Amino acid sequence: MTQRVMPAPALNGVLTDLIFPQNFPSIVCAHVLNPKPGHIVLDMCAAPGGKTCHLATLMKNTGTLVAIDRSESKVLKIQENAQKWRLNVVRCFIGDSSSENFIGCKLSNGSTSFSLCENMFDKVLLDAPCSGLGKRPFLERDYIGPPGKFFKYQRKFIRNAIKLLKVGGTLVYSTCTTLLEENENQVAWVLENCPQLELVSSEPNFRKPGRPESSLSEKERSMVQYFPPEVSTDYLYHPCEGDTIGFFIAKFLKISN
Repeated sequence: MTQRVMPAPALNGVLTDLIFPQNFPSIVCAHVLNPKPGHIVLDMCAAPGGKTCHLATLMKNTGTLVAIDRSESKVLKIQENAQKWRLNVVRCFIGDSSSENFIGCKLSNGSTSFSLCENMFDKVLLDAPCSGLGKRPFLERDYIGPPGKFFKYQRKFIRNAIKLLKVGGTLVYSTCTTLLEENENQVAWVLENCPQLELVSSEPNFRKPGRPESSLSEKERSMVQYFPPEVSTDYLYHPCEGDTIGFFIAKFLKISN
């Protein structure tokens, strides 16, 4: 392959303090979470920081946004992006959001620290590690296991997210894969096994319902959004909605402990 998929030039390194290119579903994801100024927000798997920076701008740079990822290099990238955008609300830490010891741990980055407590956050974004099959194919990748096994790993993050979220708080779960097990069927597992959470409609909704072959009911499918990785003429406002990476979004409300 020698030809570009898209004719538009690359924007890498162009006006990085003014422009932050993102895939359309990633932009939607932040608006579905809908953080407000003054909120305490957690981005559990934050690198490279695009959604983190978007959330911070929606918060008008007021409140606390804790951004976590597992490796130092990834966290440094989040910090770099937040600094370019002068987002003082973002606090970046190295951590494993899937760990059984995650709740109650004290995060530190050398200059500041943050203790994670149950029922602490108003909003939690879990852009979960996934098989990534909605994006360009990876010819070489360090999988945690076969792509069909990611759903078990994702549930560790979900369990921790529930504990950290306040009653009345919002959890947005998203992936960039096409597999039912990591998307709609993962939501079905949550509804069956996590009574603390209630599925709510992911607004703004761009008429991208879950797939009928999933384990969700028709009503539940209408509340999630699945962006298929193929060009479609079916869009609500703009043709860009019909030409995206594969992406999935579900929104939950915590109704009890």
